Amino acid sequence: MSKNKPIFITHNPLGDTVTCYSGPWYGHIVASGKHKELSSEREKVKSTVETPDKIFVSSESSDRRVYFKPKSLNSSLYIKVVTMIVGSNQEEVVTAFTTKKISGGIANEIYHK
Repeated sequence: MSKNKPIFITHNPLGDTVTCYSGPWYGHIVASGKHKELSSEREKVKSTVETPDKIFVSSESSDRRVYFKPKSLNSSLYIKVVTMIVGSNQEEVVTAFTTKKISGGIANEIYHK
């Protein structure tokens, strides 16, 4: 994964450090319309990692975690953030996008608010 500069560094409720690098942010998340609905929502993506409603292990890869949080108080949409475990208590954001429900690529729940 191309890293470049950190967009944000934060911690999840499990005590892990989570970093979002400019490579995935600009090269995938907000690039060429893939998930451009989040282009001005960096703080909401960060908040999803810091205070998620739920965190799951990915059903597609055991070294990935999937975070969900409502986009806003009255929203029917969730922000979904997928991270990859890259070391002891270290994760990196792989992708983020909005979704209508808590589903897709999730296995065991490891955290809930």
